[in-house]
Amino acid sequence: MKKTISTSTKISVVMGLTALVSLSAFAHNHGQHGNKEQGHGQQERAQAHGSHAHLYPANMVVHLRPTRGNEGKFGMVTFERTDDGVKVMAHLEGMPANSTHGFHVHEFGDCSAPDATSAGSHFNPNETQHGARDAEHRHVGDLGNIETNRSGMAHVEFVDQGLTMRGPHSILGRAVVVHEQADDLTSQPVGNAGARVLCGVIGVAKN
Repeated sequence: MKKTISTSTKISVVMGLTALVSLSAFAHNHGQHGNKEQGHGQQERAQAHGSHAHLYPANMVVHLRPTRGNEGKFGMVTFERTDDGVKVMAHLEGMPANSTHGFHVHEFGDCSAPDATSAGSHFNPNETQHGARDAEHRHVGDLGNIETNRSGMAHVEFVDQGLTMRGPHSILGRAVVVHEQADDLTSQPVGNAGARVLCGVIGVAKN
């Protein structure tokens, strides 16, 4: 005897299939949405990391330009963050032969004045006395002296533990100034190093 499927049974089967299809579509769309959110979150984290790296760069650079009356002099200073402190490399050319010059980080990143006085005084956020680079008490910006050879060229490299490249006392955006005379390392407030012959603003280096 042939069985007949009732209309109510057919409706139940159709409704069940429809619900299954809807559930499958929901799961697919939800998965895509979750992946998009996850990807968006990863992108935001990457962007945040990039911004963080820009705020706390591992390398900085200064291109030193002459003040008025000191044309022909030029130089460059780089700063590199290391585990032992900040590695400083300074290179000057066109300077007087066999001479000694004080050089410091100054408080303002502004070399616009003809004599670079717009850079302000030594960078001294802790309000301490001026001193030698290795002195117990010194300005953050005290980098001592740099000496030229008989060709008027100077090159020095050292690691400094008084400088910082991050936080409120970061040297980023401040100025490096090279002076006409030697820093005597004791006279207050700035070592009696004379006029400013080179000046440049500290910026983020291209790695």
